[in-house]
Amino acid sequence: MSAEQAAVMDALRQEADEQASETKTGEYIPSSETQADAMPDDMTTAQLLEMLLGPAFNILAPAWEVPPEEIRALAEADGAALDAWFPDGFLVGKYGALLAMAAVNIAVLGPRIKQPRHYPPKAKDPEPNDGD
Repeated sequence: MSAEQAAVMDALRQEADEQASETKTGEYIPSSETQADAMPDDMTTAQLLEMLLGPAFNILAPAWEVPPEEIRALAEADGAALDAWFPDGFLVGKYGALLAMAAVNIAVLGPRIKQPRHYPPKAKDPEPNDGD
């Protein structure tokens, strides 16, 4: 995980901790801040896409073994195109925290999707034979 990704995750954890400490009954109390406030101000669309593409390739196409350099190149090219189409910072500003949450969830849960959720039942020990 890069330092930028770690900073985003720390910001998201801090926001969640603040919201959890504000409510004592367990009910959701919306924050006065927007999702964009949870994202670092200097995060680019390319950085956000790089966070999404890495786990996506690892889960959806692990046999492709896409190296980080190629993921970065894809993210930069796609990020430049999206910035041109949405110059107001649409992805990072409005949906950045949501996409970061999706990336973290995919990174954590994705590799486990094909694994069973439960351990197989333990085999019962055979009862001792008394020689009868």
